[in-house]
Amino acid sequence: MVVFHDEEQNKKLAEIHKRQEEAAVKAAADEYGIGYVDLSGIGINTDALLLISETISRESKIACFGMVGKKLSVAVQSPTAEKTIEQIDILERLGYIIHLYLVSERSLEKAWARYADVSGALRTRGGLLDITDEGLQELAKQVHNNDDIKKMFLDMVQSKETHKVSKLMEIIFGSAIGTKSSDVHIEAAEEFARLRYRQDGVLQDIVEFPLEMYKSINSRIKLLSEMKLTSTATAQDGRFTMMYKGTEIEIRTSLIPGPYGESIVMRILNPEGLTVELEQMGIQKKLFDVLQIEIEKPNGMLLTTGPTGSGKTTTLYSFLKRIYTPEIKILTIEDPIEYHLPGVTQTQVDHEKGYDFSSGLRAALRQDPDVIMVGEIRDKETASTAINASLTGHLVLSTLHTNNAAGAIPRLIELGVNPKILPDALTVAMAQRLIRRLCKNCKAEYTPTSHEEKLLRAIVKNGEQTGKDFTYMNITSTSDFKIYKPVGCEVCDHIGYKGRIGLYEAILVDDKVAEIIANNPTERDIKHGSLHQGIFTMVEDGVSKILSGITTIEEVQSTVDMAEDLPEGWNKDELVAETSHAEISTDSDIEKELIHTHDMEFRPAKLDEDYSPDIRIHSGDSGHSSQNVLPIKELIMLVDYLKTLEHQQEKNPEIGIKQKMTELKNTIIDLLVRSDTETWLSMDPSIVVHDEVTKIVEQLDALERHQSRRPNVGVASQLRDIRNTIENLVTKE
Repeated sequence: MVVFHDEEQNKKLAEIHKRQEEAAVKAAADEYGIGYVDLSGIGINTDALLLISETISRESKIACFGMVGKKLSVAVQSPTAEKTIEQIDILERLGYIIHLYLVSERSLEKAWARYADVSGALRTRGGLLDITDEGLQELAKQVHNNDDIKKMFLDMVQSKETHKVSKLMEIIFGSAIGTKSSDVHIEAAEEFARLRYRQDGVLQDIVEFPLEMYKSINSRIKLLSEMKLTSTATAQDGRFTMMYKGTEIEIRTSLIPGPYGESIVMRILNPEGLTVELEQMGIQKKLFDVLQIEIEKPNGMLLTTGPTGSGKTTTLYSFLKRIYTPEIKILTIEDPIEYHLPGVTQTQVDHEKGYDFSSGLRAALRQDPDVIMVGEIRDKETASTAINASLTGHLVLSTLHTNNAAGAIPRLIELGVNPKILPDALTVAMAQRLIRRLCKNCKAEYTPTSHEEKLLRAIVKNGEQTGKDFTYMNITSTSDFKIYKPVGCEVCDHIGYKGRIGLYEAILVDDKVAEIIANNPTERDIKHGSLHQGIFTMVEDGVSKILSGITTIEEVQSTVDMAEDLPEGWNKDELVAETSHAEISTDSDIEKELIHTHDMEFRPAKLDEDYSPDIRIHSGDSGHSSQNVLPIKELIMLVDYLKTLEHQQEKNPEIGIKQKMTELKNTIIDLLVRSDTETWLSMDPSIVVHDEVTKIVEQLDALERHQSRRPNVGVASQLRDIRNTIENLVTKE
């Protein structure tokens, strides 16, 4: 009887098939004139393998398996496949010298299996930027200002360096660290790309460079961040790491599609930013003393509120650093983990897997923690669980999105927290903003205008009347006020500001506030009920920093509403508007401003009244005798509109206003077409247009074109020129 051993026979058949397959691949390699290798018999270099993500490797039938310097051994199933060619082209653009090998699919499966051996931690961090620590440090030392960065970058762009992209990446990140930039922006326009850094919360243009170089940098960043290299129509997020002074710095990457290429934003999560101690954060004395006590308590809830980028996470990390000891367990739930804290158990939410703040918090409570930090309270379930954690003997730290400290309490009630139990859980609600510091090297003292002085004294006096103590800063409402302005020098890169500091306010849940909370209060109720606590509001904190020479009125006004803390009976609109160099706040202020413009007679009236005197627009020196008649009410509104746009552009130059320029031009055309004289800008080119009107049209057209080409570049000065042109058209009736 013949006995068949199936398992043994199958092994023999598989071996025969493998030999036949490998022989066929080897013959094909000879035909193509490239190398052949069987990956089942050699080791796979993990660093080489990770140059391409597993997903892209499988899609493109390609795997990197060996690397010596920039010489890269690459296995492919077909050297003529479109996706394979794309990946090889990308690797070559990144500066690698490719040695190509034809392999069987069985060999590729051997390489792909190695991805599973790579630790989860390594894969979530993304790639490692191939730049030496020494190189980064040396470059950071060479960078003194943004002009240095521009020169270095352009010199490298124009050089014939073999590994140009690697050098440019070194310049980008080395100089970003050297200038303490928080974010790197790389944006593609129609004819060029732009590199920008966010420094002290404000975007600064660094350099414009060719689009061809942008494409290579884009590919390198995608590769490092484990993004799909061929995807350009969808948003992608990723991260990678680099080493600096022996410390791992994480780079969080975001790409979104645009008309000329992807917009790249990279957040630099430098642990050095966490070296700031509580004493250095600019927290007012009264509040600092309170926080010292509250964060040392074994239970309770401390909330910090504010918009994105206001420093909330840094504040909470500073609290954790202050209270950490080996005797307590601290656990965080974050989205994402921005900095790694020694001795702290940190977890990151993963929405795809159902691990959000709420489920993370429930899981954290089973870990026997003493202190829990929740990245953000967003929903009813998270709020309820956090409150219960506080009530059951845990110290809970978290953030909430509200405009001020008082708003945190109504927001929690809105999320379903019972106002009867809230006072037993919540201990402190704090709000904060970040403002720029004046450069200590070049700031200059100046005498405040009467309006500035009046505003500052009003806020200090009102604070004194509600129990606020300014005297520890040698400030009283009757003091001689000294204020400073930015100048600009080499130390601050001629900006006038260097570094940032916080504005803070807080409400303590004491007996009086607890009584108010129990009755489902409004934000106003909470604010008035906490006046006895003597803690500065953010406005008062801002004023104290203005009078201490730390910052400017303009900087505080760009962050908080200074009219908020003026007492009843003060003309708030007038005081604030007159002290602002960038904004006219009310219609009456616009009228006052225009009264003093050239050659205009103004009859006082409120804009909301049914009153519309005429002004005449004339031809100046052109000799044209006809006059267009426009209602002053509408012209004033145009000027108001331009002033608002100017202010927006000064605060946020990234906002594109092409559409608004078109609307403005159409409005002016409509006004003049409706006037009782000749039609302006008709389709008939023979119509003579006044010189001044022509200038307005030319300015608006130029601005439209500028915004089409460079939509994210600020145009405040151009808007001011247009406004001046319009104002100069106003004459006596």
